Amino acid sequence: MLWLTKPYLKLKKSVCRIIMSGKSKKKKQISPFSVLKEIERSCIAKDVGLPIQEEIRDQWSGISFKIDQQQFVAGVGDVLEILQMPELSKVPRSCSWMLGIANIRGNLLPVMDLKSFLINETTVLNRRNRVLVVNTKGVMTGLLVDESMGIKKFFIDNHIAIVSDVPDQLSGYVNGGYKDEHDNIWFKFNMQSLSEKPLFFRAAI
Repeated sequence: MLWLTKPYLKLKKSVCRIIMSGKSKKKKQISPFSVLKEIERSCIAKDVGLPIQEEIRDQWSGISFKIDQQQFVAGVGDVLEILQMPELSKVPRSCSWMLGIANIRGNLLPVMDLKSFLINETTVLNRRNRVLVVNTKGVMTGLLVDESMGIKKFFIDNHIAIVSDVPDQLSGYVNGGYKDEHDNIWFKFNMQSLSEKPLFFRAAI
């Protein structure tokens, strides 16, 4: 109700103060116009203005990770889960980058060393390692990476369609990139490009 709101109560106090001031001066009559002018003056004095309007910029979110000091992001929809390195059962006579099979909540998950698969260098195991669970053409696979920093957001207008300095072995997996708030470039990794490599499926199944 209007008479219970703070602005109305303040306005009422101002009007009463003006009227009482007029009564104390018996010879001076207060006109309605002067009351309205005083109310206007009081409102202007207390006006703090509108809040500053901040520019709203669209953002893109991705899963960040590192391979051999290179910074990558993959689409949030491409990575189903991020795991710590699980216990593995070795697969006899498999490729060197095929690390083994993990049991994740009753589901068998093949885990491969992504760095070894891409650039033929073995990932050094440590507590920062993470396994990215991806689904490529219906095949669930765990990809061991050096590190994952979780979800990272970028402004859409910081997207780079063509990036330079991409290692030759990785160029077929990179689709542009994004620049972060420190002007660092993050390569956008196309997880689905793994499905184009027949060798990937032979080792993952």
